Amino acid sequence: MQNRPENQRNAQQLEEVKKAFALWRKNRRNGKELIPKKIMDQAAKLCSVYKIGRIALELRLEFNNLKRYCLEYNRRQKTKGMSPDLQQSDFIEMNLGQTPTAGSLHNCQIILDTGDGRKININLENPTTDILMETLRAIL
Repeated sequence: MQNRPENQRNAQQLEEVKKAFALWRKNRRNGKELIPKKIMDQAAKLCSVYKIGRIALELRLEFNNLKRYCLEYNRRQKTKGMSPDLQQSDFIEMNLGQTPTAGSLHNCQIILDTGDGRKININLENPTTDILMETLRAIL
């Protein structure tokens, strides 16, 4: 399994990021200097392939700080190209089109993305219009 090209590529990227961190640590002016965003972004990309704990250990980073950075990095990637008002919006406009008639819905699935990588799935079997609308009001 380790010989697969994507595994070799990932291992190579990890080594490159380790070298970048080593070089930064060697050349930084003081111990309080912030890690450059470019290097942290590279570490965050690796967290989509490896577990955060492994990346933190390999790169000698504090686990919780790296986890927070990865969540923020993923949020930035998802909202890249969106207008600023959509990135910060707490209001969701839903156009349901025609209101479903009684008996027209057999199964309804609502999937909510929390923005930090988690998803919430709600499955309704044969919901009435009232149940569907009440569910939407409750979650939104």
